[in-house]
Amino acid sequence: MSDRENLLTIKQAAKVIGRTPDNISYLIQYKRINRYDTEGNLIKRMTKKRTNHIRILREELLNYFNERYTRIELERREKLGEYNRELAFDGLPERERTKHVHRLHPYKGKFIPQLVEYFLKRNFHEGQFILDPFVGSATTLVQACEMGINSVGIDISPFNCMISEVKIKKYDIDKLEKELKNILFSTMKFSAANFYDYEREIKDFISEYNQTVLPTLEHKSESKSESSKIFAKRIETSFKSWLKTKRDKLADMKIRKPIKSLFGDNHEYIITSEYLKKWFSERSLQELLFYRNQIENYTNEDIMKIILTRATRSVRLVPHYDLASPKEPMMNAYYCFKHKQICYPIQKAVGKLDFYTRDTLRRIKEFSKLRTDAKTIVIQDDSRYTKLKNYLDNYMLESKLDGIFTSPPYVGNIDYHEQHRYAYELLGMDRFDDKEIGPLSKGKTKKAQRAYVEDIAMVLRNLRKYMKEDAKIFFVANDKCNLYPTIAEKAGMKIVTEHLRPVSNRTERDKQFYSETIFEMKYI
Repeated sequence: MSDRENLLTIKQAAKVIGRTPDNISYLIQYKRINRYDTEGNLIKRMTKKRTNHIRILREELLNYFNERYTRIELERREKLGEYNRELAFDGLPERERTKHVHRLHPYKGKFIPQLVEYFLKRNFHEGQFILDPFVGSATTLVQACEMGINSVGIDISPFNCMISEVKIKKYDIDKLEKELKNILFSTMKFSAANFYDYEREIKDFISEYNQTVLPTLEHKSESKSESSKIFAKRIETSFKSWLKTKRDKLADMKIRKPIKSLFGDNHEYIITSEYLKKWFSERSLQELLFYRNQIENYTNEDIMKIILTRATRSVRLVPHYDLASPKEPMMNAYYCFKHKQICYPIQKAVGKLDFYTRDTLRRIKEFSKLRTDAKTIVIQDDSRYTKLKNYLDNYMLESKLDGIFTSPPYVGNIDYHEQHRYAYELLGMDRFDDKEIGPLSKGKTKKAQRAYVEDIAMVLRNLRKYMKEDAKIFFVANDKCNLYPTIAEKAGMKIVTEHLRPVSNRTERDKQFYSETIFEMKYI
């Protein structure tokens, strides 16, 4: 290989290792790998003029990742013990872990489709019928549909069921595309007629600091001498000092809290939700409400609601690096751990509505070419008490189900309704928090663990009458408290096999080693 072939652009380097260009930029910024010019000369100091001409040495890049994975492998085995290496899915790029409709809407706590596919291929076949009693965002149902396996999913959360139904539904693509473009155009027209776009001015203003002042500061956030929080505070203090010299250019960098939403001269929408007032800029909220109020004019209502809530999640007043579980709204400019620079909370929703409309159409089209005609049903109910005979046809009741593949709630880990509170508030959906199993709000106390054991066992006992005698049951769980042997006993089951897998490529900033166990069980 020639020297020139060994030099990669940032995009090419990202493709080689199955990562994003941002990942490569991070490695360069923190000197994990060197940067070169187009002739292969080492660049010691970056200038704006040369930014677009950075090259990465393929050999250095691969050596870094080989050493890194070797180190991670040793650390994992020391921490976790022996595990199924095949289930790690280490080299899987994000675009595969979030392929087609799996990424229609973010969902905290879902497993990757490749894990589902691995077990479905080895234990079930086309034409069989499986169940997921904790359907979540429908990962199991989508993969089953792709493989020609019939499936039914149950969930207590109405919003989870909406996400699931939107993913597995068959669409008239031409009609869908026309409707989505119409409602988007209508919202963009409303926005342009009612708001002055000062967000661009703010971005340009902050960009001046990021390009001129930030590069001159010493970056120590990755060293032991300075924690990331202290580093961020130092950068934010520097920005505030710089801001004082620029007040003549921008009078006020603080976000104004919304009070009400106005739709022209003939329509006034009063915002009664304190949550919406607190977490959104006035402009974003007005655009979101305008889009929501148009949905009833179209036939593809649910998919429009998913686009709307996906955009809503993204335009909350939160840091870019903390979309999953923010504690308080971010009202000012801040140092962003994701982009490694000063950022500003999003002020408008139309940009995200535009992006997610196009992304949703692309993903629906992609899945429409892969899906089969397998039957798929979503039920909004409590799995502890669900009577499947009220939902399923005679064929299914007579033949019974061939198995279960699911990932139940982990005890004291997530409040499943609360993670999508923005959707419940905006759409006015009913909530059933009191019926969640093992919610974060009840903690991980011994009392909470006992309740969790009883609830999961109750689900398995309730479903037994619908399962074949040789049904294969798979539960994916992080069983830190060693509860599943007791659950199996109380449910009249036995654990046949346990598959331990490390969880890689976590999206949150917490990168601690984490494992899951796939419990293979059967009724006795």
